[in-house]
Parts: sequence; C-alpha cells; structure tokens
Amino acid sequence: MTPSARQVIEAVLAARNAGSTDQTRALLAPDATYWDCLGGQVRGAEPVAEALVTGHAGSARPRFVAETLAAAGGHAVVELRVCHGESSEATDYPATEVYELRAGLVVGCRSYLDPADVRAA
Repeated sequence: MTPSARQVIEAVLAARNAGSTDQTRALLAPDATYWDCLGGQVRGAEPVAEALVTGHAGSARPRFVAETLAAAGGHAVVELRVCHGESSEATDYPATEVYELRAGLVVGCRSYLDPADVRAA
C-alpha cells in the first residue's frame, strides 16, 4: 500500500532531523528536483537528499520543526522553522516547502525563504 502524502513528508522530516541522507534519499524518486532561491535547482535523488539534509546555509546540521503540514493527494505544504543549535539562544528562520509526490515518493520540493533571514541565522 502506498503511504499517504502526510506520512511521506513526516518521514522526510524525521530523516532530515536524523541527519540521514540515506534515509532521505530512500523517500525520493530517482529524478527528484529541489529548488530554493539561494542554491537554485538540483536534480537527482543524491543531490536533493544532500540539499534537504544540510539546509540552506551554515556548517552545523539544522533541525527542521514543522509548524504546519497540509497534505492531500500528490501534494504537501510544510511551514517550518529551520533551527541552528539546541539552546534557547539558537538562531532560526522560517521556510515554506511545497512538495509534489508520486507513488509514495517525493518528485519535487520548492523551498521558499527570505535570504535575509538565512543570513541573520
């Protein structure tokens, strides 16, 4: 049975937060694409997994905190906070990610964020 869009995106977020490109890649179609305004577009499961796990900037592995997740059919939207650090002083910034899914795999992700927020984090 094919998992729901919500189940797939929850698994993607868990894999990203575990820092696992292998787990993330397993949830991506071989021809998956990723785009954000900082790095542009990448294509293929390996580069997309790397982009999803490492986040938009910085050397420390970020945490991805979903604030809202809406999913239906082959689409999902996540409003999240990208957090760097574990303390209450941790810097973070908002991002909205729009996913397209096919047969239980992510085929596309577009991440919308303000570059000024990323630089400030």
